[in-house]
Amino acid sequence: MAISKKRKAQLKNYASELDAYSPACKTLRYARVMLGISQDRLATRLGIPKNIWIKYENGALRIPDSMMLKIFMFGLDFWCERDL
Repeated sequence: MAISKKRKAQLKNYASELDAYSPACKTLRYARVMLGISQDRLATRLGIPKNIWIKYENGALRIPDSMMLKIFMFGLDFWCERDL
């Protein structure tokens, strides 16, 4: 899948920010940006408030093991493209 110039620019901007996050936070944010999904849409699909998702991505909250399993077992694209 080709990445658009806009996505490449976003990823470049996030690169310095991502260095401060834990590996899980870094992976979640990178995957969301690569898929071109907003934080609001992803949080809604996963059934959590947007502010909680933002805290997960920033590393302010530890992501529960059940949430990590749910995300990585099916993949972010699954949760964003299908109606739950």
